[in-house]
Amino acid sequence: MRTPTEQVAQRDPNAERKRKRKEYSAKYRRVAKEDAVRVVELEAKGLGLLTEEEEAELAELQPRVAQRKQQKNERNAKYRRGERRMPSGLWSWRRRGWGS
Repeated sequence: MRTPTEQVAQRDPNAERKRKRKEYSAKYRRVAKEDAVRVVELEAKGLGLLTEEEEAELAELQPRVAQRKQQKNERNAKYRRGERRMPSGLWSWRRRGWGS
């Protein structure tokens, strides 16, 4: 027996696309967290104590982790400024002070 949500999802023509996007997003977040944890581990170990492979791994991961962190900070700042996603027409209203 299927739940009402599953029944609606089955009729939704975009259900497969949504499911794939959800899986991709979950995988991206998991990899990002794993990368961040690995960078912290390698930095805690100390540069003098790392093997050549670990140094290469650290050199590869650090820029990616830093970029993700900066993107996250920019997204958070944008959200705090009130620049949430909305149709462009509403932005013009907001700039004029007509919207809330």
